[in-house]
Amino acid sequence: MNTTYEYLKLALKTPIRFFLNGIANNHEIIKKQESIKKYGVSEFPILDFPSGSDNLDINPYIFQPGNSTIPDILLLIFFSKNILKCNFLEIGSWRGETLKNLEQYCETLTSLTLGKEEMKEMGISESFIVQNGLFQKDINKLKQVFKNTHSFDFADLNQKFDLIFIDGDHSYAGVLNDTKKVFQNCVHENTVVVWHDYKDAQGIRYSVLAGILNGIPESYIKNVYHIQDTLCAVYIPSSVLGSFNLEENKKVNVFSIQVNIV
Repeated sequence: MNTTYEYLKLALKTPIRFFLNGIANNHEIIKKQESIKKYGVSEFPILDFPSGSDNLDINPYIFQPGNSTIPDILLLIFFSKNILKCNFLEIGSWRGETLKNLEQYCETLTSLTLGKEEMKEMGISESFIVQNGLFQKDINKLKQVFKNTHSFDFADLNQKFDLIFIDGDHSYAGVLNDTKKVFQNCVHENTVVVWHDYKDAQGIRYSVLAGILNGIPESYIKNVYHIQDTLCAVYIPSSVLGSFNLEENKKVNVFSIQVNIV
C-alpha cells in the first residue's frame, strides 16, 4: 500500500487534525486504517494473565524508562518455566534483565542485538551504551550475536527456538523485518513468539500491530493475542494454547509485589 498516498488522503480529509496530530500520530492512524482494511483487525483479542504465575521471583529489575514491565517479565518466566528444556531467543537485548531472569528456566539463551561499536556509529547516546549488557556477564549458557537484524541472515543462527522475544527496533519496518525473519528461520510448530511494546501508556501501537500482521503467515493471525496487564502481543500455536491455562480476559488482576533494594 502506498503510504505517501495514504498520508495525502488523510491530510485532505481532515487537514486541521492532520497537522495538529503531527507525523508520528498520523503514521499510527494510517497503520491502523491499513490493518483494518487488509485484515479486519484493529487489535488482538485479550487473554487473561496466566494462572500459575504466582510466587515467581524477578531478580534483577531496574525501575527505569525503556524497561519491560514486571508483568512482561513474569509472562516470559511463565512460558519458559512451562516449556520443557526451553531454548530462548531475545531480539534486542539492552541491560540483560530478561535474559538474567530466564536463566534458571532455560536450556539455552541466545541474544541477537546491536554491538556497542555499531551503536556508537548510529549516534546512540553514551549513557545508553554504558548500560548495555549490564546483567549478561555471568550467564554461562548465553550465546551473544552482535548484529543488526535488518542486515543479518537469521538462517545463520542455525537453530529453532521454543520461546522468542522480539524487543528490538519497534518501528513498523523493524517489527516487520524481525517478524518475517523469525517465522522464516527460527520457529517450529510449538514455538511461542512474544512482541514487546505492542501497547504503551497511550494504548495500542498500530505501527507494531501492522508490522506483526504483515510479518507473520496470514493463517497464524488468529493465534495472536494480547495478554492482559502486559505490553505484549503473543503468538501461541493452537497445539499448546490449552497447556498454558490461558483464558479470555474477564477480570481485573491484582498483583502483590515485594521489593528488595540491593
